[in-house]
Amino acid sequence: MTTLYTIGFTRSSAEDFFGRLRDAGVTRLLDIRLNNRSQLAGFSKAGDIEFFLRELVGADYEHRPDLAPTQDLLKGYRGGDVGWEPFADAFLDLMAERRIEESDRTRFEGGAVLLCSEPTADRCHRRLVAEYLAERWSDLEIAHL
Repeated sequence: MTTLYTIGFTRSSAEDFFGRLRDAGVTRLLDIRLNNRSQLAGFSKAGDIEFFLRELVGADYEHRPDLAPTQDLLKGYRGGDVGWEPFADAFLDLMAERRIEESDRTRFEGGAVLLCSEPTADRCHRRLVAEYLAERWSDLEIAHL
């Protein structure tokens, strides 16, 4: 059984965030945020997070915008024009359209973690990506850090 981890960075100190990754044995972080360069991202801003992952965890970094919602979909949800259920349905349709299950599965194995900004996975697209893949790939379990 392969474990695919997920994690969010908001409401987390750098010490706690990188500690959870290290303790889980993460070897590769797949950044599934559409925008990974925001000044609001703190320690998880592109460039910085690559350094911290390498130095503190010994893990690789990969930006995967193909696993992120479109700008319009994200704007509608965050702006309150689209509720969670319609957002989730539209995002899952987008994942099917993109055929993400045809991605190189090895990128998701061996200690991979999906990163986004939400503090918990309950209303987050990282959970949707993980569940979508788990439904299509055998021997994949999900652990939210």
